[in-house]
Amino acid sequence: MVLLLSATWFFFWLLLPATLFTSVIFRFNGLSAFYCLYLITLPYSPRLRGLYMRSWRRYCFVTLVFSGMFVLAHAAFQVALAVKKPYGSLLGPPCSFAERTARYVGFQRLDSTSVANICRLIVPDVATFIVSVITMILINKSEAYLLTHEDQQTNAKTTQQLKNEVSREKAMNGFVLFLTVILLAVAGIAYPSVISSIYLLSFITLSMMWAFHKPLLTPAVALMRAFLCAIASFQLLMLYLYQIQHIQDLIPKESIYTRLFGLTPIIYTNCTTPNTLLLYPGLKWTVYVGPASIFLLLWSMAVGVRMFFRDYWALAKQLNDDLPVLSSGSKRTPNSERRVVLVNEDDHTAVNQPLVQGEELPQNYDSMAPAVVNGEHNGETAEGQEIVEQPNNSGLLHSIEGQISKLKHFSFYVVALIIMMVWSVTYHSWLTFVLLIWSCGLWMTKERSWYTLCCSPVFTIYGIAILLIQFIYSLDLNESELPTTINQTDGNILYLSAFGMRRYAYPCLPLGAQVFYLCGFWLVLHQFNYIRRHRSGSDNESTTSTWAHKFADFCKEMLSRYWIFLVIGFHIAIATEGYPTGIKFIYFFLFVLNITAFIVSWQLYRKTLTLYWFVLLSYTMVVLIVIYTYQFQSFPNYWKQLTKFDDKQLADLGLTQYTNEGQLLLSVMLPALFLLVVILQLHYFNERFLEVTGPSNQTPSPGSDGNDHSVELENEEYEMNELHRGTCEREEKENWFQRKCRKMCPVIVSAAKTVASLFIRGLEFHVWRLVFITVFCAAAYKVSAIYGVYVIFWICLLPARITHRALYVITIITVSMIILGNMFFQLQFISPELKYNCTFNSYGNMKVIEYEMLNWIGIFKMNQNGAYFNHVNVCVLVVWLYVLYGVIGPLCPSPI
Repeated sequence: MVLLLSATWFFFWLLLPATLFTSVIFRFNGLSAFYCLYLITLPYSPRLRGLYMRSWRRYCFVTLVFSGMFVLAHAAFQVALAVKKPYGSLLGPPCSFAERTARYVGFQRLDSTSVANICRLIVPDVATFIVSVITMILINKSEAYLLTHEDQQTNAKTTQQLKNEVSREKAMNGFVLFLTVILLAVAGIAYPSVISSIYLLSFITLSMMWAFHKPLLTPAVALMRAFLCAIASFQLLMLYLYQIQHIQDLIPKESIYTRLFGLTPIIYTNCTTPNTLLLYPGLKWTVYVGPASIFLLLWSMAVGVRMFFRDYWALAKQLNDDLPVLSSGSKRTPNSERRVVLVNEDDHTAVNQPLVQGEELPQNYDSMAPAVVNGEHNGETAEGQEIVEQPNNSGLLHSIEGQISKLKHFSFYVVALIIMMVWSVTYHSWLTFVLLIWSCGLWMTKERSWYTLCCSPVFTIYGIAILLIQFIYSLDLNESELPTTINQTDGNILYLSAFGMRRYAYPCLPLGAQVFYLCGFWLVLHQFNYIRRHRSGSDNESTTSTWAHKFADFCKEMLSRYWIFLVIGFHIAIATEGYPTGIKFIYFFLFVLNITAFIVSWQLYRKTLTLYWFVLLSYTMVVLIVIYTYQFQSFPNYWKQLTKFDDKQLADLGLTQYTNEGQLLLSVMLPALFLLVVILQLHYFNERFLEVTGPSNQTPSPGSDGNDHSVELENEEYEMNELHRGTCEREEKENWFQRKCRKMCPVIVSAAKTVASLFIRGLEFHVWRLVFITVFCAAAYKVSAIYGVYVIFWICLLPARITHRALYVITIITVSMIILGNMFFQLQFISPELKYNCTFNSYGNMKVIEYEMLNWIGIFKMNQNGAYFNHVNVCVLVVWLYVLYGVIGPLCPSPI
């Protein structure tokens, strides 16, 4: 019987819809329009149960009857055409009124038609009839068994089984609703039109409801989905009927109505070959994605509406009717009554729960311990009365929400601030420039976490406004219908693209990116409303040390120690990429000051490090804002009037307008990413870095015996605490994965420390040799007077141990000055000529050779299209090795 039920489900839910779908997409006429209507109504059919088999049987019976009638009509039509000689004279010539009418209905003459087209026109009806017959037979055989079996199961069901079933239905409804919300966004932006705007607005509405903790599994939302089902069905039918040539002739594709409502012609008919399926050339892939997304959205919404009203709602009512009788033997408190009864006839608060369920009591974001209210845990009442717990089976979405709610506050506000910066960089306009200034201002505030959460409603609404403006300009309208430029009275032209009002070749891509950004805003807004509701629940801190906390602390400790190397590398990269400019010159000058302080005095370096990060952060913000605003149309003229510079001098400063979108994105993205890296260093890692590197916090080197002993003591203490707490209690709270992670974390941490120790030991012995070899290789690679001075200095000062410190300082300062001098020399307004002539006597022939004095010194002009890093890569390598030597050097043995 299991095989029979599986076959019935396969034929009804897979094979029959596949047959109908094939009939719809490969044939466009009235017969297939009927199949399209049936395909749209199919997801409303109930699931495989004996009580609902009559609905299945009626549906298959109607499909069987009509497909059989269509097969007979085809046969009769072909007989009528063959009776009257010659064949097809009954319809007249191709594209006549009678022939077109019969073709639109679904009946065509088959002479001069290929075998493939004959199969495309006739086989769908035959296949639908055969599949309907088989499905009908399977349904009749399955109905009797299901009715008998389900009656026995219904009589034997207990309250707990009904609760479990309701929980499963609720989880399935939540997952289907989550899928529907995603498909609403996809259908709304796939091919923008007036009708698709309804899907996008519905997506925004549901997302805002979730962000404000409003219930989504409610009859009102289900009715909204039913209304959207009607709209999607109507749109699919209109799209399908518009593929008929007669309707395309009545409403041309160039009409504003077809473009506004998204009626895109895909199929056209040629009178010479009316039975051939032809596609319009040059169609974009979004034309095909639009109908597919609407179809998937229709099915998900129809299944969700059917599941909510026929399955979940009915089971909840049945459980509510049984509860007074089944629970009469237990004492009920108001709290327990509220938590057990799922549906109340007078109050639907228990059913009206959010799509992603939140905790009934406040959850501490900084702790994984249960919240405590009035001195009591969430699991029991003050009087010790038992509370009937709802089974914890809320599905994937509840699990995701539970994991999200355990993250710390800064994780979400950092996400929002990063999204604001990325949005402003990827889509350059004055509207997104507001987001950039906004995020920079929030980064600079002291209580940035709370201020960002408080601003979340405002920038969420602002982001929605930007999305809707982009959606309006993504409609299929021409320049006269929706202009992107405005002629002003003074003769100038106002470009609306500067305000984000521009058209894209594929509008769904920028709309999809902006929807993704908005999802981050909604996440922050959801957390803000949760904190505002349960402010008291955020004061409880968990003192329990778990493997997750230990791993998080380990990661934070490693980032605090080594994130600074990423900042230094990024600093060198942003200062030496591309052609040198004034902006990059200042970047490298700041880097030279920092490195010089690092080499000269470690204490001086530590005292000035925070100030250095702040100056670098402020300068990068100014650079980002200046470069960002310079890309607008009128700003170059403002800069010329302000500075009296020409385009060449402004380019030397680093101000260039980019016409290529890729170059524009790169020019703004690099300082934005560097700004983010510096912000993370200053706000999250700098303080801990100073603590770790301070003289009062010196600890044994990683991997030493004392450290291993402390790890062993910590593990022993942890094991004793676990034994004291009880093995049974631990196993109840931890699953298999958590236990494995708890046991493996100390091993992984110890192994990582051992590898780091070995690596540092190797550098201790060889870093000096690397510096020595690199300096001499640089001198050999760049043969000039400056590098010759290096060789003289190293030969003279290296043998004396007392001069090593001075040698290192002189070398690093000289190399830095060479890099700065070469960078300054590359500016376009500097073009000195220090040439001299040398006369040689070669076998009695006098030769005069002209030499460039600057090249002899070691200063060269580079190619305009080259990268400055390739010009000074050896010097940069020397600087980087000196930085590494400054970190490892104090632990090194003497080089002699």
